[in-house]
Amino acid sequence: MIIRKPYAFLIKYFKFFHFIMLIFSLYIVYKSNKILDFFNEYVSTRLTNFNETFISDNIPLILFLFAFIIVIFSTFIIVLFRKKDKPILFYVISSIYYFVYIILCIITMQIMRTIMIEGIEQKTARLYRDIWLIVYLVQYIFVVVCLVRTFGFDFKKFNFNEDYQKFKIEETDNEEVELKTAFDADRVKMKAAMKKEEFKAFYYENRFIIILIFVLTFIIIPSSFLIKYYVDSKIYIENDNIIFDNYEMIIDSSLYTQKDSKGNILFKNDNYYLIVKFKAKSKNNNEISIDIENIKLEINDNIYSPKTTYYEYFKDIGSGYYNQKISNEFKEYILVYVINEEDLKSEKILRISKKINLSDNSIDIKYNRISLNPVNIDENVNKKTIEFNTKYKFEDYFLNNSSLILSHYNVKDKFIYNVNNKDKYIVNTYGLVLSITYEFDNNNIDLSYLLQNYGIIRYKINNLFYTEKINNITPKDYDGNNLFFSVKEDIKLSDSIELVIKLRNNEYVFIIK
Repeated sequence: MIIRKPYAFLIKYFKFFHFIMLIFSLYIVYKSNKILDFFNEYVSTRLTNFNETFISDNIPLILFLFAFIIVIFSTFIIVLFRKKDKPILFYVISSIYYFVYIILCIITMQIMRTIMIEGIEQKTARLYRDIWLIVYLVQYIFVVVCLVRTFGFDFKKFNFNEDYQKFKIEETDNEEVELKTAFDADRVKMKAAMKKEEFKAFYYENRFIIILIFVLTFIIIPSSFLIKYYVDSKIYIENDNIIFDNYEMIIDSSLYTQKDSKGNILFKNDNYYLIVKFKAKSKNNNEISIDIENIKLEINDNIYSPKTTYYEYFKDIGSGYYNQKISNEFKEYILVYVINEEDLKSEKILRISKKINLSDNSIDIKYNRISLNPVNIDENVNKKTIEFNTKYKFEDYFLNNSSLILSHYNVKDKFIYNVNNKDKYIVNTYGLVLSITYEFDNNNIDLSYLLQNYGIIRYKINNLFYTEKINNITPKDYDGNNLFFSVKEDIKLSDSIELVIKLRNNEYVFIIK
């Protein structure tokens, strides 16, 4: 093999080569940061501003050219340094890295085209964001090393002065020097015995790069990921306490259904309701409100907003939130989203704005994200029969942990009650009056409201069942533990009487007679 003038040329322009590589690598860092910003914005908002030159502006042809030139320079130095037993670790890593960088840019251009046309899944967008974060941070290694070698801070380790004297490069490098490549077994054995010393020498010569790579690999990059995942992009789960600037929130649970509180199917098509139960409180004594337009549901490429007009169908699950004032004590609410059936099997992320930064040219929004695991509440009807004078404890969403016992009933033409020592009458002009004595343990609702909205009276005559809607005629000035309902006269002929409460897929049948 013949080594001619190139080595002398390299030594003479060594700093200049690294100056060019420094300029090119700085430009690549700048463009990589732009690409990283693009994916950060898309992951955060799922929106971005496109124009006809968007892709070429972010990944221009000159970016490929600069990366390719760095690969050529690094390869050139590797070939020459390898023959002179000079350190080549940095240049090997550099040539591999920028070659991979070129391939990654080509792939990213195609991803950007896909985003422009139809968008990509949230998981995929986060993956490319994280890849570009690593790519971006690693580039600082090359910038620092090129900077150091441009100004010659570690120039002595290459022993170029010794090369000038030993090989008389300035005068004789034009001559041909032949290198023999015959295999020397003794030399190999000697090198094997001196591995430890050579490793120490290698570390001493390359300690700056090795320490820099170690710091970036085990400190800076992991720290960046920890901040990214556990601070900026942490994904919370249900029942986590989420802290905002002026309030706290806990997502208690989530569920989906096609039915209203009475079990009626609301949708004839493939849409579903997804209900999010949450509780929130102010962090100080000031009452605050939450803008529900800042609480979005992300599924695949779909972004859903809360639908306040559907709250009335889910009163059994909770109170709908309309931006009401929130005090410094936790209070429970629900949000309702209308989603496509095809989204039920995909990852569901509740996205809540936590910080909005406005500038002249852009809006930077930071979010807290909560992974939802909704349950289906449209399963088969659960029918429970409760004998008369038996205490029953409810377990559904609406009546959870409350209890009811019906202890006495009577059917008459009229009932008498006393107010201020005066007798008053409860009568039904069109039939009879059914009286039921009860004990209901619930601090949120009363039994009359529950029966009026979700109850019916059912009785059987000659093996035929008849039903009546609840018509509560209990006087407002009545003070007692009875409820009075108007019923038809033929209820006296019934073989059995039942009070039925139906809440979604739960049917509670209280036997009265």
